[in-house]
Amino acid sequence: MELDLFLLGIAISLFSGLIGQLAGGGGGMITIPLLIFLGIPPHTAIGSNKTAGLSNIFSVYKYAKAGKIQWKWVPYFIAISLLAAVIGTKLVLDIEPRVIELIISSIMLVIIPMVLTKQEWGNKRLNSSRNKKGLGFILYSAASV
Repeated sequence: MELDLFLLGIAISLFSGLIGQLAGGGGGMITIPLLIFLGIPPHTAIGSNKTAGLSNIFSVYKYAKAGKIQWKWVPYFIAISLLAAVIGTKLVLDIEPRVIELIISSIMLVIIPMVLTKQEWGNKRLNSSRNKKGLGFILYSAASV
């Protein structure tokens, strides 16, 4: 690998890691498209991003120490995430790289306007009905795949 590409990869990782921690996640929405744009195959970009995600254990420690984790929800999210990881990995490995690029591009086109127009998302605590919580779990499951 050329040195300039390697240094650019480090810069992208640092930037997306910072954004991901500030926003509470989503750094992969920066990292994966940029790695693909640099010519890294989609499967490798996704796998590299997931491996880098192991650094989140430090964030969990800091949030737990600050008392910012609602532990009653953790088992549910872990179960959903594990199941989604198994399903998602199987799906991604079975899909052609060009199709993955199209899927990622489509997701980016949908998400970018949403993020830019909804600045208050996640900034205030809301009381949710049981139906909304159920829908939230379904959407979280879909997003985790």
